[in-house]
Amino acid sequence: MISSRLIIIDNVNEININHIKRCKASVILRNQDNKFKSLESTANKLKKNRINFYVYNKIKDIFKYKTNYLYISAHNKKPLKHIKLINKNIIILGAAHNYEEIFKKINQGCDIILLSRIFKSQTKSGFLGLHRFNLLRKIYPIPIIALGGINTQNIK
Repeated sequence: MISSRLIIIDNVNEININHIKRCKASVILRNQDNKFKSLESTANKLKKNRINFYVYNKIKDIFKYKTNYLYISAHNKKPLKHIKLINKNIIILGAAHNYEEIFKKINQGCDIILLSRIFKSQTKSGFLGLHRFNLLRKIYPIPIIALGGINTQNIK
């Protein structure tokens, strides 16, 4: 089952298994710079606790860590539809920042889009806003999950 709650992990030391289980979230192991020296042990720990996790950008890691979840960044432009011929249960989550990238991710074979930045953020410039986000969700035929600038004031 796909969770609409996602926790993005950039550092294996950030993983709190109990919190993830309480939230009933899935985890994105965003290993951008191959910083996870213990990725295999982290994957095993998540599997043992029945927590779904997405591997970052590498198709071979789906097979290596025996997961059906792949996260592809907005910068990844490789076609991935062929992977569904190998395993039809693979779920591909693609990151996008605008409608052009959403279209590209759909053409790549993504099942879900992680769209950022929805709200103004203190750390990054530019954002879509709630109105544009809702319009984009209505236009495209696949689930789109909001990311970016979400806080206690705008969560509603």
